[in-house]
Amino acid sequence: MITGIFSFEIYIPHAHSLKDKRKITNRIKDKIKKYNVSIAEIDFLDLWQRSKFGIAMISNDKKIIDKTFIQIKDTIEKNIGFELLNIEHIYE
Repeated sequence: MITGIFSFEIYIPHAHSLKDKRKITNRIKDKIKKYNVSIAEIDFLDLWQRSKFGIAMISNDKKIIDKTFIQIKDTIEKNIGFELLNIEHIYE
């Protein structure tokens, strides 16, 4: 069994409140849920213009996790309304 962890940070330049930020973060979560992974906002919870997400996936095959994370990265990069700052992959 292999656990894959994928994290990424975003910057939301036009957010002027936590409500503005929440609109973007909820949209991101909704788009990523279709990949059957666990996702949560894990850092910068009190900042209006920045957020960090953690995504976890478990599989018997590392190739499946890689393929899913690539699809998620492509989905994230296609979104408008934020800048992607940092991406990390960890396997255990």
